[in-house]
Amino acid sequence: MTAHNTGRQSTNDKFICLQPKNSLIFPLPENSRFPVSDEDIMHYCAIVDLAYTNRIQKNYALVYHGVHCSFVSLGQTLMPDGHIDNFLIPCFCRKLFEDKHPTKSGRHYFFSYVGESILDFSSSLHENIVRTSFLGAASASKGKRLDLSDRLFFPICHLEHWFTFVVDFKWKLFAFLDSFYGPKSEYQLAVQEPLMKNFAILWKKIFDTDEPDFKKFQVMFPNMPRQGNAHNCGVMTMKAMELFDPTKDLRKLFSDNDVCHIRIQYANSLFFHRGNKVDQNVVTSFFDKEDFMRQLHPS
Repeated sequence: MTAHNTGRQSTNDKFICLQPKNSLIFPLPENSRFPVSDEDIMHYCAIVDLAYTNRIQKNYALVYHGVHCSFVSLGQTLMPDGHIDNFLIPCFCRKLFEDKHPTKSGRHYFFSYVGESILDFSSSLHENIVRTSFLGAASASKGKRLDLSDRLFFPICHLEHWFTFVVDFKWKLFAFLDSFYGPKSEYQLAVQEPLMKNFAILWKKIFDTDEPDFKKFQVMFPNMPRQGNAHNCGVMTMKAMELFDPTKDLRKLFSDNDVCHIRIQYANSLFFHRGNKVDQNVVTSFFDKEDFMRQLHPS
């Protein structure tokens, strides 16, 4: 979730296996929908290189309130064709929380292990994770009631694929944001029922109430842009969480062709966010600016 640490924060980034490095290819096409500056590109390339730099790669790249991740996580998962991991998502959720408090946005973004605990609700540990998260989120909600929020977002990585389960109180919906699997796919059929059923069970146990009546909620599969490879699901999940509203067609807001620029934007917005306590010089001084610009724009 966004604001409240459950005590199970992802600190073991050192156990991540490095993916083969993938760098940007210049010249980078312009993108008017998700524009990036030359400085943005330079800082992005520095972040990716730092993920593969000994003595630095395991240092924290992001340190927000209660959450953090290393350069390995930030750089290798946001590099071209990088696969988003469970260490980056809590920082992204925290950023969205700090950008706009739930009392104003009406939105809560939960850490991925919360959604995964709802999906695989098989022990008291899973229940306690969800309980702590729900009660913490409720304390930051309108009227201290989670059901007075507009919607809850649960990004989930299941079988190495990212999608988002959304509980929409405003429109009384269960929505599934998936950039690859359709509503009738074996994958989605295997996760839909457990998520909706377990969410309703846990809600009743945690808040001791039969309201709202989740049996009356409709199931929605919003129009999602389709991913072009096996690795873009995480980035597309992040953008879908950021933009989703039941009245919007997400296909009109972004596409797989935008993912490269979205990766650059996210790396910069996460690293240079006002909530990040890491010294920015490690990125801003990594390249000689004049040398980099000559590579970026060869005469």
